[in-house]
Amino acid sequence: MHYGGVRGLTLSPDGKILAAAGHHKSTNPLGNVQEPLVVCFNWEDAKPAGNHLGSDDMKNHTLWGARYHKDGWLAGVAGGGGGFLLFWNKGEEKPFHRLGLPNTARGMDLHPAGTAIATVHHDRKARITQI
Repeated sequence: MHYGGVRGLTLSPDGKILAAAGHHKSTNPLGNVQEPLVVCFNWEDAKPAGNHLGSDDMKNHTLWGARYHKDGWLAGVAGGGGGFLLFWNKGEEKPFHRLGLPNTARGMDLHPAGTAIATVHHDRKARITQI
């Protein structure tokens, strides 16, 4: 049986790419056994436009959300065995940067100016990370 799923959606600043954040390769989602994944699609024809993966050591995490920066790169928030912010350049599978968070994160949003990311966490706290 296949387990996976989308946990968040976002459109690129130019409106041409839809990014769906979640997880794949799930063998036991209740046991937190999956890999984080962002699948991108062309908005006009719904054809695949590439994937963004978590770091190799991020098994057992889910991407709970993602947002495009006005400059075109993508930020995502992962949680599972801790929390992380991940950052990808357009067309690259692996993140160019990863930032550890103090607790498992379950959601995010990017400030319109692109200077900060708000995250919500399993410990019932919201946090602001300046970028």
